[in-house]
Amino acid sequence: MSQIKEIASSIKALENDLSLCTRCGMCQSVCPLYTETGREPDSARGKLALLDGLRFSLLSKPDGVMDLLQRCLLCGACASHCPRKVNSISVFLRARMIIAGITGLNPFKKAILRAACNNPRVFDMILDTAGFFQKKLSADIAGTSDFSCIRDGFRSKQRISRNFAPKSFSEITGTVDYRRQGSKGRVAFYPGCLVNRMYPSIGTASLNAIIDCGYDVVIPDGLVCCGMPAAASGDMGSARIAAEKNAEILKKTDCDLIVTSCPTCGYAMKKLWSVFAEKSGHNDSFDYVSEKISDISDFIIRYGEKKYTAPGPDSGSDDRKTVTVHDPCHLKRSLGIYKEPRIILEMAGYKVREMKNSDRCCGMGGTFSISHYDLSMSVAEEKKKAVMDSGADVLAAACPACMMQIGGGLAADGSEIDVRHPVEIYAEKIPNVF
Repeated sequence: MSQIKEIASSIKALENDLSLCTRCGMCQSVCPLYTETGREPDSARGKLALLDGLRFSLLSKPDGVMDLLQRCLLCGACASHCPRKVNSISVFLRARMIIAGITGLNPFKKAILRAACNNPRVFDMILDTAGFFQKKLSADIAGTSDFSCIRDGFRSKQRISRNFAPKSFSEITGTVDYRRQGSKGRVAFYPGCLVNRMYPSIGTASLNAIIDCGYDVVIPDGLVCCGMPAAASGDMGSARIAAEKNAEILKKTDCDLIVTSCPTCGYAMKKLWSVFAEKSGHNDSFDYVSEKISDISDFIIRYGEKKYTAPGPDSGSDDRKTVTVHDPCHLKRSLGIYKEPRIILEMAGYKVREMKNSDRCCGMGGTFSISHYDLSMSVAEEKKKAVMDSGADVLAAACPACMMQIGGGLAADGSEIDVRHPVEIYAEKIPNVF
């Protein structure tokens, strides 16, 4: 009975959100999926209109509605261009939650999400197993050791996949509780799943950057996934567990700031945890994290000493490496950060060469790239072309998921463009503690 009441309450809240949309169609011009397919249901307007007309079908035809909602990257382009300020990401997450509450999730998928959001040891075991089978089932891509092709047994097609790192970030660093006299303050670093298992070099670069800015740094024990993958799947139960668990752990650190190098994690922590866990009694902890969370590039600009500057225009020959910048959706649109990565790249001595449509979604969309692989890679084509047309030596993308998507596509095309996180480039010029 309580679950039915919760679902009914959520549907009522959904009705209020849907009433804001005037069907003007502004979202179509910026939706990467609509650009690829031309299908009205792939735009935010199409989804909102169908949800408004099929509110009662959420109960009678939940699977069909969920299929529609899953064809969304949750990039936020529609919301950022909406004249009525419809928070479409929140609407779609809430609708997915309602449907998952009616139909239930696939037990295997739910077990993985629950492990990621509640039990890091079990989740590590699952990822270790996945890494083992990846090695057995994958084929190398010429010219790179970072990506491989895994055969999709259901469709006999090759899928590009980022290889698991030989050692995870947590294995490389061990327990992190760095202290020294005269520090400016204390920072808690939240690595996130992809940094931990796919890109540990982003984590070590972030730690070195925090220390170079004059701060102590700690990674508290027991942190789990930020909960965004669970929320995107409609599993608000697991997302709620993750939000509450992480928020309580981070609050106990009593740090001055909380830093992450994954914008999806930062977005979830700053703006969505209180949504994941409405009426949970942990609002004080959510507010604590939201007020203190900072992306690593923003942290360096705000709290660093800006020691490193690039040559000016009158410094003679300019033989700096060129870097083009991809703006991750959750970093620019959700958190409003886009100048800072460029500044720290210039501080590191690189010359920024802008690509066309730098803030267009790369097509990753988290689990979207798994469930809709072909469409995901189709969206990525324009991004790959923009990167290569820029003529830059390096692509900087301040999101590990975007690095996986774009880097895999470039590697498959035989491109020699290096894909790196801005903090990795910045850290080339600072002392290494980790």
